[in-house]
Amino acid sequence: ISMLVPVLLALGGPLTLALRALPAAGRGNPPGPREWIVEFINNPLSRFLTHPIVASVQFVAGFYIIYFGGFYEALASEHLGHMFMNVHFLISGYLFYWVIIGVDAAPRHFSPLYKLMVLLSSLPFHAFFGIMLMNYKTVLAENWYGGIGLPWIPDLLQSQQVGGGVAWAAGEIPLFIVMLALAWQWYQSDMRDARRGERQADRDDDAELRAYNEMLGEMSRADRRA
Repeated sequence: ISMLVPVLLALGGPLTLALRALPAAGRGNPPGPREWIVEFINNPLSRFLTHPIVASVQFVAGFYIIYFGGFYEALASEHLGHMFMNVHFLISGYLFYWVIIGVDAAPRHFSPLYKLMVLLSSLPFHAFFGIMLMNYKTVLAENWYGGIGLPWIPDLLQSQQVGGGVAWAAGEIPLFIVMLALAWQWYQSDMRDARRGERQADRDDDAELRAYNEMLGEMSRADRRA
């Protein structure tokens, strides 16, 4: 819910799809869903949440706070708590990948290289979470799982350690998708810059290149005089 689903959601562009599909409220009418989405994108809170540092911290910290902060049993044992965890992990993952590879309009814009650095800096924390879970000697929510008495899980600690291994290893799959998406977006950004430069050169008869050549020529003449 946190690692894979938000990747596909961010690449699907749900906000862009909604803005294209929803009709405008019209002048004089109360704001509708489309106007609320526009307000959400341009809201100062969204600008704060989509800062790479904020998005990375909230994406990673949720795992440690919920699972190792003593909240997991209370949340897992209640239906509303379980739903809260699902919604939290989905939204936190979407906010993070909206910054990294999202195709929707965002309050902030960063270069692909900067996004790659943010992505790589957050990965060790996810791997360490899985390793911690594999080596954790206390069963999380032991009373609740013990009370359920699941017949296909005779050893809760062993099952928890297997879950930690899955969390550690399965993170490579979303990473591969994210890397491909980021590389493709980087390529598209370079192509747009190249086309923009070509159009500018056509408009001003390549004035930038001629100015650069003149600067090199002046430097060469200065060297000869020296």
